[in-house]
Amino acid sequence: MNFCRYAPAALLLATIFVSAGCRRQETEAVPFDDAAPAGKHSVVINEVSSTGDDAIELLNTSEQPISIGGWQVMDSKRNLEKRYVLPADSVLPPGVHLVLRRGTHHDFGLGGEDAVFLEDDDGNPIDSTVWEKGQATLSFCRIPNGSGAFTTCPRTTWATSNSNATPADVVIVKPLWIAGGDGTSHVGPPLMEIDELCFDAEGRLWVPDIQTSTIHIYDPDGKYLGAAGSQGSGVGQFQRVGTIRADSQGRVYALDRTRRILQVFAADTRAAVASIDVSQVKNPMGLAITSQGDFLIGDMEPSEGEPDRIARLSSTGILLSFFQDTVDGQPIFRKFETLAVDEASDRVFATSEFASRVEVFALSTGLYRKAFIGSRQTGEHPQPGRIKKAVEGIAVDAENNRFFLVDEANGRILVHALRDQPALYDERENFAFVGAFGSIGAEPGWFNSVDGLAIDSAREHLAVSDDGNHRIQVFALSDIAKVIGLESKTSNSR
Repeated sequence: MNFCRYAPAALLLATIFVSAGCRRQETEAVPFDDAAPAGKHSVVINEVSSTGDDAIELLNTSEQPISIGGWQVMDSKRNLEKRYVLPADSVLPPGVHLVLRRGTHHDFGLGGEDAVFLEDDDGNPIDSTVWEKGQATLSFCRIPNGSGAFTTCPRTTWATSNSNATPADVVIVKPLWIAGGDGTSHVGPPLMEIDELCFDAEGRLWVPDIQTSTIHIYDPDGKYLGAAGSQGSGVGQFQRVGTIRADSQGRVYALDRTRRILQVFAADTRAAVASIDVSQVKNPMGLAITSQGDFLIGDMEPSEGEPDRIARLSSTGILLSFFQDTVDGQPIFRKFETLAVDEASDRVFATSEFASRVEVFALSTGLYRKAFIGSRQTGEHPQPGRIKKAVEGIAVDAENNRFFLVDEANGRILVHALRDQPALYDERENFAFVGAFGSIGAEPGWFNSVDGLAIDSAREHLAVSDDGNHRIQVFALSDIAKVIGLESKTSNSR
């Protein structure tokens, strides 16, 4: 009996390609120029992952068994070593998800930015998929299962429907508008690499693109207004544009991390008006501005072996003090990332990225309050008030007494009750956690490698830097509150 042809579906998944009766065929490499569009054949590439065993899932979407003997699965390296030939006489039953794994079936690895192609035994293109950096780190899958477009999925669903990729408890909020990415209706250039962003006093959104050293500006409704900054060494130019913040006086400040200066722009005209030397901060990262005009800038590992710290500088760049950088002889930060200020409660919030939490300092004295928000989640499923890996952007919503932070690896934004002390620092109270929204994906309201956050209190807008999808999404705070079961502009969020 030829096991490859007659094996039951359940056994086929595990053994069709390792049975002694199944042979690998060697054929010539074929060109990729005529790769078939998705969904034109009953057998499709349904899911891939660029980590672990670099699994590739095929699915027979028809109601009939299909012979796939001699078909080839290949990645974007067009050579003989970057392909796998399915054994002769192999048959894929209807509705079966066939998972091919590196080491068991194919021998090639899939990169963070790569592609997979499927061709039949005559070299005809059957299906293909291409992903950008990070999109397939966990799972790049079709939704709806077998027929939809590929998107970054929050979990793998090998040998089952991709509908299982979306957890039942995921909360999605519809954005007001999107700029950048694919399919946006808003005019503006593509966004390459984005992190921090800010609203100015008139509700315009400023979005630096790290790769181009250009800052893109949008009006409150998403209309593209133009750009500020460029690559270079003059006033208003950057070697590497970093964090950006605005004051209440119509000025926008953007950090050039490489040159250790702040470039200052007039918000109304987008013109560069000054440069402020902040070179007393050895390795600047992150920026906040107090109501008095002082700057708070993180100093990441000022020299080898020194712990991260926060510098306070005057409005002209004069160093005033360093916030306490150790507690009980131990460094506070495990990789400082960004800052937010809540002056009403005399607090500075600073992210400790690798510790999965936000540290809290006193703004007036710079002393560490020996308090933090968040902790590392246990297991793979998202937990209230906890972060899977790195904590990225943070933002204070003073009007609604809420605190937002990014749980990057879960693709979601956590919401905490800002004024609810001491619960805000109490792990047993889930750090005053009141809700979360988002998950990993590319549809509106979904995120991929989300980074910076910005709040426009006057218009109640939240902007999110959705870097993995090369776009920014802007949400109404009232929509977020409604979807996660809160009221807008309340004095107590719990």
